[in-house]
Amino acid sequence: MEEIHLTAKIGQYGLIRNGKNEILVLQKSSNGNYCLPGGRINEGEDWFDALRRELAEELKIDVTEAKPFDVGIIVQSHQIRYCIFFIIKTDPNLGIELTQEHSEYQWVGAEELKSIQFEQDLFATVCKKLLGSS
Repeated sequence: MEEIHLTAKIGQYGLIRNGKNEILVLQKSSNGNYCLPGGRINEGEDWFDALRRELAEELKIDVTEAKPFDVGIIVQSHQIRYCIFFIIKTDPNLGIELTQEHSEYQWVGAEELKSIQFEQDLFATVCKKLLGSS
């Protein structure tokens, strides 16, 4: 029997938490749903360089440290995406500047997560896990 190897994309996402135990979430301009900052690794790109690039592109911030937190998978009709979530260390006084991809950002705690409509259920699950809510 011939093996068929899975073709998938790898996405990396930042869990940027402030001193109030809130996570930074972004609202997508295209559909109004929320997501986490991050994106795909390009072919041949180092994982940390890719994560730094994505966060610099989306938020104009510099990442100094990233610690793996969780992994998950998103299966869509057009792709399978393996997701790696990182706890991000950056300057606590970061000045966030959004691109046209996102219309706004919010810092949300465990209670606010209940009212956020994420583009992917996996994002909500990982945020709840980090903040210790169910």
